[in-house]
Amino acid sequence: PSWRNLTVGGVLVLVSLVTSANSWVALVPAPESHRALVRGYFVSKLGRYIPGFIWGAVSQVGFAARAGVPLSQASVAFPVFALTELAAGGTAAASLAIFGSHLGFAPRVAALSGVIPLAFLRRSWMVWAFEVVRRRIPRIRGSDLIPSQRRILVSYGWNVVTVAASALAFSVLMSSLQSLPSLAFGVSAFAVAWTIGYVALPFPSGVGVREAMLIATVGSSTFAAP
Repeated sequence: PSWRNLTVGGVLVLVSLVTSANSWVALVPAPESHRALVRGYFVSKLGRYIPGFIWGAVSQVGFAARAGVPLSQASVAFPVFALTELAAGGTAAASLAIFGSHLGFAPRVAALSGVIPLAFLRRSWMVWAFEVVRRRIPRIRGSDLIPSQRRILVSYGWNVVTVAASALAFSVLMSSLQSLPSLAFGVSAFAVAWTIGYVALPFPSGVGVREAMLIATVGSSTFAAP
């Protein structure tokens, strides 16, 4: 990629990191040290590259607790955070149904399923799920620790920006190497790959799965190597 595109892509990735941190901050009560909370969040992201989903979760919750967030609240906030990430990725991925008009009908319809996780952002449903789990595991704290509906939606909004910025960075880099039908198509294709890689828990940070999905979507209109 050209230096200009590398610079733009780098700035967009930095934006995605900041908004991603904001999405986590939105779900937890104000800690003793905001800086420590954000710093711990960035360090915990390295845990995603270790095989097994648990390491990223444990480190994210652990660093939040060290920053002054009550451990019980940080533990409840994490699965909510994971849901907002998934819903945000699915929302962006659903745009492939519009911008991937040159693709087949089936993949575009399948992309629309990305909006399904939005239904799980209802706090009332989260409360119900926690109460069901609590009946089986009594030591789990009550659903009163679940963030408010407003906090959940704010976190989701920040995560939408996170996925969009990362996807746009990818599209900008790709456009410097090979022509794309449009930047919007590159964004939606990346969002599909990101979301599928996110749910592929056995693969650290979706490595391999995301690349395969990018080749299946972007590679259908350009060369796979770039």
